[in-house]
Amino acid sequence: MKTHFLILLAFFFYSTRSGFTQVIYDPLADPVDGSGTYNEFGYTVATNANGTVIAVGSHREDGNGFSDSGAIRIYQWDQVAGGYVLESHIPGDVQYDLLGYALSMNDAGDRIIAGAPSNGSMEGRAVVFSRDEMGSWNQMGQPITLPVNTGSRTGYSVDMSADGDVIAVSAPLYNQDLGWWVFEDVGMAGAFSWDAASLDWALMPNGQKTGYMQSEFGTGLALTKNGRYMAVGFPDAIGGNDIEEGGVHIYDLDNGASYQGAVLGSELPIAKVPYGFGTAVDIALTADGTLKLVTLANTYHDAFVHRYDPNSIPSWNLEARIGYGIPCYAADKGFQAISFSGDASRLALGNGLCEGSGRTHVYDFNDLTNDWDILEVQTGLNTYDGFGYAVTCSTDGDHIVTGSPNYFGYVDDGDYVYIRNLSPLVDIKPPFKTKSISSFYPNPAADFVNISKRDGKSIRKVLITNSLGEVVLSATDPERISINHLENGLYQMQLYTAESAEPEVSNLLIRH
Repeated sequence: MKTHFLILLAFFFYSTRSGFTQVIYDPLADPVDGSGTYNEFGYTVATNANGTVIAVGSHREDGNGFSDSGAIRIYQWDQVAGGYVLESHIPGDVQYDLLGYALSMNDAGDRIIAGAPSNGSMEGRAVVFSRDEMGSWNQMGQPITLPVNTGSRTGYSVDMSADGDVIAVSAPLYNQDLGWWVFEDVGMAGAFSWDAASLDWALMPNGQKTGYMQSEFGTGLALTKNGRYMAVGFPDAIGGNDIEEGGVHIYDLDNGASYQGAVLGSELPIAKVPYGFGTAVDIALTADGTLKLVTLANTYHDAFVHRYDPNSIPSWNLEARIGYGIPCYAADKGFQAISFSGDASRLALGNGLCEGSGRTHVYDFNDLTNDWDILEVQTGLNTYDGFGYAVTCSTDGDHIVTGSPNYFGYVDDGDYVYIRNLSPLVDIKPPFKTKSISSFYPNPAADFVNISKRDGKSIRKVLITNSLGEVVLSATDPERISINHLENGLYQMQLYTAESAEPEVSNLLIRH
């Protein structure tokens, strides 16, 4: 009954273009006795370009008679049903395979790559599946195994290009045996392309990269949508004072996997040297062709966004540090998951360890201020359900998919995936941009919004509109506006000065 209600609710929101949220629950979970709730359904998620296809990993699921063999489920948006419908269930075929531990999907939604970093022996593997015209999902090529050793965990991280022809796979616990010495946990990452002649995956020229002793190279791994650039995080690389500062290396796969510089934790302009920088990474090309990189670090769990400029020294420059001072900001309660939209204009950050249910924060890049503005904060449905432990942003940026894998095992019905469509929120943005002449704070806000002047210009009028464009608040000569009567949600602030007929427009998130 709950499933039917959610489908109808999603259809109502989708049809009225006021936005919709859909929830997909673990089909094996029993909300009565709690059985099946430790599959960690939602530990990984992936989506296509426009959010109409969703892949969900549950790597602890027991399938085919094997413990922890793992599984992947693929859902298709059904306009008639008004919800996501299960199309395929792909189980692991080896005991402790952990299939679905890592996931990625192409833009068409007809190819996925899944990591199985145990595969029984802890060597691990990655497998690509493709969808045929009949809607069946079949293995595409041979499983990808790097030249690794027992315990290297191939498939720990994976990624796929937009066209599905380039993939990246890592094995962060690979040990490098030089004969006279074995360097432990060096890590390895490989880039492969589809060979139509052999119908298999081929290692790209110089596409195999290794890290340093105990660096766990490949813990973080990402490709740009065009498959040209690969970013590899190595969070345990030891720097000065024996601190595991970590870092990220970037490679150009179109030019023999040439080295495109690095971002190191020790180089960040912050007071405290981060621990484990490179735990998670994403990389994308902006609309003007600029490379952007976003990285997480264990100690800060902030998101550090860097922009690439080949003509500057260093070539990677810090653009923003996102998340500092947000609720749940602590060494063990910050972001674990990150995802850019295809053009790096939107950024989703998952915070599954946040007190309560967990959170997903969504930010938009502001071209006027060259900074990131908060768009929305999403929260989980239950206490301690790990909401935000996995997150992915569709290529078009309209869909945010968040996994809630019941990581702590405290609730009976905690395994679910939360899909949020933000396209209606984007549609109401005004067609013009004006120079910012004032500011308001806080944002998000609960009871009041304070208006401050800039460059001596006074604000003569403020309008706040809802998602339908309706004016819900109007004030003249404001300095402090009461908003405690407005419901939670995303609004727009329009601020008018005597000098301009066009307002400054910004998003305002109200959360009581």
